[in-house]
Amino acid sequence: MNRKRTLILVGAMVVTGIVIGYAVSTLRQGPVSHTHTPIQPPSELLQKAKLIISFVNLFLMISLLVIYIDIYRSVKSRFTVGLIVTILALLVYAVTSNPVLPALFGYPISGPGPFLLIPDVFTALAAAVLIYLSLE
Repeated sequence: MNRKRTLILVGAMVVTGIVIGYAVSTLRQGPVSHTHTPIQPPSELLQKAKLIISFVNLFLMISLLVIYIDIYRSVKSRFTVGLIVTILALLVYAVTSNPVLPALFGYPISGPGPFLLIPDVFTALAAAVLIYLSLE
């Protein structure tokens, strides 16, 4: 696959995750009240950012899984099976770290803080690099 097409695909997955994550974070807020200040507290901004990054991770992991399954079909390598298992583990991480999951089951979303985002940021970066390298 050529470099331009690869970058477009990775960019499309990141943008899709951002758009869906933002849409879900907006739905979670409910109606906007005009009696409060329009500035969100840092904790709400961090939770919104975590939700968006979690969706980016989810889309990147699904993309990687599709890519490695396709590679396995043509190569039938044990190494590729290992990569598929690794991607499945990261996919489960992406699903379970998404703040929507606990909310769906009635549990509180984890507390705010900058460390809430760090694992997801690096997972997204790693997934984007793996997709880029896998399609080269």
